[in-house]
Amino acid sequence: MLKVRTGLRWVVILGIFLLPACGGHPPKPFSSETIPTEAIAEITEIANRPVWIRLLNTDSEAIGTLGKKIKIGESIRTEGNALVQISLKSGTLIRMEGNSNLTIYADGKIAVTKGEILVWVPPQPNIIAKITLNGAIATVKNATVYINSAQIVQILNLEGTTEVLPTGAETPTLVKAGQNLEIKFEDKKGIKNSHKILSTKDLKTKFAKIKLLSGFNSKIGSQDAIAINLQIPISPTDSIIPINRPAKNPPSKPANPEPTYYQEPYPYYERRAEPVRSEPVRNPEPQISQPVNQDLPPDPVQPELDEPPQPSQPEEPQP
Repeated sequence: MLKVRTGLRWVVILGIFLLPACGGHPPKPFSSETIPTEAIAEITEIANRPVWIRLLNTDSEAIGTLGKKIKIGESIRTEGNALVQISLKSGTLIRMEGNSNLTIYADGKIAVTKGEILVWVPPQPNIIAKITLNGAIATVKNATVYINSAQIVQILNLEGTTEVLPTGAETPTLVKAGQNLEIKFEDKKGIKNSHKILSTKDLKTKFAKIKLLSGFNSKIGSQDAIAINLQIPISPTDSIIPINRPAKNPPSKPANPEPTYYQEPYPYYERRAEPVRSEPVRNPEPQISQPVNQDLPPDPVQPELDEPPQPSQPEEPQP
């Protein structure tokens, strides 16, 4: 009997501890929020706006500013006449123009949805940029390439060699400096691609309208080589520096600047001529002259005057 009671007691105790686990609210699942990743790129120049950044795991966009960090999986979007330069940690440089949109991933992967971009990969080992386009994948290594991801994808190699693998193709196509590869969909079954070499005149005409080379204040590492080999002008053509673009150094001030005089604070009054300030004129001190020894004229002789007659008294009569 004692053993039965002891067993029931243990059953009750175990039930008390197990009851919260069986009923009530279920345990909370692990948080589904993604831990913020490390920045993989940075906006290093904005020659024109607007520039937007699609934040990670959100549907909102932030205004792209100079020095803004970009994380893995975030997208950059430009509108209108925007011009922005993005520097990756690996050293790869990306420039975007107009209505463009791309997303940066790890291992140098760049997905371009639309627009015009310029990609420069420096001549260093183990640095590769893989650009995913609508209908092709371009592998850039030690090269500079211009890409227009429109209805007809255009890949113009400016320096080095770019390897392009169209969708459905078994072997990649090598695009050398000065060559242009156009990719377009022929039908749902396959892709028709062809590439041709552009003449110097065509290159000048094309890049006169594209500001991915000359529209920025800075130059990419291969820009001088492109100008020499393909004879493409690289000097900036903009006379007005847009907002958030580094300006030139101001002229140095003279060692002895002109003094700033008082100015009328109210512009609608007639401005008077500024008074010419000069040293005050001091009155000359009187000079003491030495006396000159000269013969003085004699004193004038005063005429002697006759004494006036004394009044006479009448004589008294004698008796």
